[in-house]
Amino acid sequence: QGSQWAGMGRSLYEQSATFRYTVGKCDDALKTAGSAVAVADEILGADAERMASTAVVQPVMVALQLGVVAVLAELGVTPTAVLGHSLGEIAAAATGGVLTVADAMRVAPHRGRLMQRATGRGAMAAVALPVAAVEAEFAEAGMLSVAADNARDACVVSGEPAAVDAAVAALKGRGVRCTRLKVDYAFHSHQLEGVLSELAAALGTVAVQGATIPVYSSVTGAVAGADAFTAAYWPRQVRGRVEFRAAMAALLVAGERHFVEVGPHPVLSM
Repeated sequence: QGSQWAGMGRSLYEQSATFRYTVGKCDDALKTAGSAVAVADEILGADAERMASTAVVQPVMVALQLGVVAVLAELGVTPTAVLGHSLGEIAAAATGGVLTVADAMRVAPHRGRLMQRATGRGAMAAVALPVAAVEAEFAEAGMLSVAADNARDACVVSGEPAAVDAAVAALKGRGVRCTRLKVDYAFHSHQLEGVLSELAAALGTVAVQGATIPVYSSVTGAVAGADAFTAAYWPRQVRGRVEFRAAMAALLVAGERHFVEVGPHPVLSM
């Protein structure tokens, strides 16, 4: 989440029957799940305000990612492993065969609807420092969480706006590159704790299947185990740190060397 923009996927929807078919399957699943979001309408509507809504963006992003994966497969580009970053884990699990499209499109709207409650109360910032350095200075105060460990010298902090602004100011004063993200929420922080039990209850049972290709978890930073992506996994996934760096390291150890970022805008490739 964060790579979305109004109009994303529109030209692909208009030009690719495969993309339209995949989006249609996702819309059918959303309707069955009782969601009011219709992905095709959101793609064609290109409404910037709606693309700022977490409740709308999450199911739309998952459908878009699954559509792009289908188009890549049509072109002969198929994965030997998959990894999702935060919201991207839903599409990754479905791509790897662990979740059905129906369950993926049930997880996404519940996750988005409940995380929407956290908007307007938080802030996030990208920091060009190792996680350990950031934790030593800021996280121990309890006001900030490290939301994502993205690379050796790249992480994201999350928390109350005043705390994030103070951290950004202090770091910039020392010449550390950091950027306040254009969001008003503090995902992967203590601010999400109030929705975790409700998310588990809303999901009920999420049936998982054996992976057809290896799926790496950005919760554990390793190949997903048998308990990954069940209903109990998603509250932990929403609250905990995104262990993207560890999962990428595991992919490299496994011999992977070619990577495709699947989304409407490249945010992780660098």
